[in-house]
Amino acid sequence: MGQAKSKPARQAGAAASSAASARAPAASTPLPKASRAAPPPGQGSSFEKSQAILDDARDPQFLRNLDAIGPLQVKTRTVPVQGSSTMLNIMQVRAQQEPDDTDKRTVTPGLSASEAVRLLCEYQDHPTEATLERLAVEYDVDKATLSRVVKHVRASEEQPLV
Repeated sequence: MGQAKSKPARQAGAAASSAASARAPAASTPLPKASRAAPPPGQGSSFEKSQAILDDARDPQFLRNLDAIGPLQVKTRTVPVQGSSTMLNIMQVRAQQEPDDTDKRTVTPGLSASEAVRLLCEYQDHPTEATLERLAVEYDVDKATLSRVVKHVRASEEQPLV
């Protein structure tokens, strides 16, 4: 454990690193930075050539590299159009399973509040069995249900008829 911290181990490590740096060639000249100016952010393409484009056009090394690369080859991924996809099948099954609503009435059966008030007022004006039968036929209501309703519910005459 203590060997790495000992004096001989440190000396051996220092000697190895100095030998490795002596074998590597030193860069005699610093690498030049790219002279191409980056376009300002947010600026898209333009029809005018910038100085960077003109400099690239005069650079023979850049032109050789472009020739070596060759023309751009775009790999096209074609997705075959399928007549039967999973989602299309799901939609078709759902359409077949839904009940056909074209023949149903859009108005729900029953009486509106104003019709119920009118029915009760008419019965209260003439509370007879004949009136009850006539109102049951006229408003398309079950006679037994109507007789229970008129027995327990009274319509107020102050309510406005709509």
